[in-house]
Amino acid sequence: MELSFWAATDVGRKREHNEDNFLIDKKLSLFAVADGMGGHASGEIASQIAVTDFRNAVEARKDLLDAYAPPRGGVTTQDILAALENAAQQAGVAIFERGQKEPEKRGMAPPCRLSCCWASAPLSPHVGDSRVYMVRQNQTVQLTEDHSLVNELIRHGKVTRESLATSPYASYKNAVTRALGVYETTQIDTIDLEVLPATSS
Repeated sequence: MELSFWAATDVGRKREHNEDNFLIDKKLSLFAVADGMGGHASGEIASQIAVTDFRNAVEARKDLLDAYAPPRGGVTTQDILAALENAAQQAGVAIFERGQKEPEKRGMAPPCRLSCCWASAPLSPHVGDSRVYMVRQNQTVQLTEDHSLVNELIRHGKVTRESLATSPYASYKNAVTRALGVYETTQIDTIDLEVLPATSS
């Protein structure tokens, strides 16, 4: 299967500099995005550590990734998801330890969209509120769940999306409940997705 990919990032309307980082590693079929959490301590450093250390940790398990390729040599999807989750945890530890060593950077923590994509199985660890969408048969579906205060409030019926703007929680709309590096470890979601063959129009 041939992969096509593009990447872009934008500073947005509120910040003076862009703290986001992304990674494309074609040899590893690895794609990662880390949101710099603009306005927080050293967001651009945290997001750079996230994508760099994640990539390095994945590359260190290249033997496992290679064994997953057809005919898959006994390596399961769960083995790969566990390896990716571990790689994301290693990136989180690196961010946390950097913050402990340099107090001015303490608290830096990017929500991350970290994705691996093989010809037959895109697999992905996810933490924070950077989203992944799938476009299939002219339908767009959100695959990840936001780890945000607002999403938790909506899930528990405390507020609705429609009433959020006028609720007391409106000022917390950008607050995340999980991000790499806030603590030494964090809960990370993983997803896997079946790829469908392209159809000619």
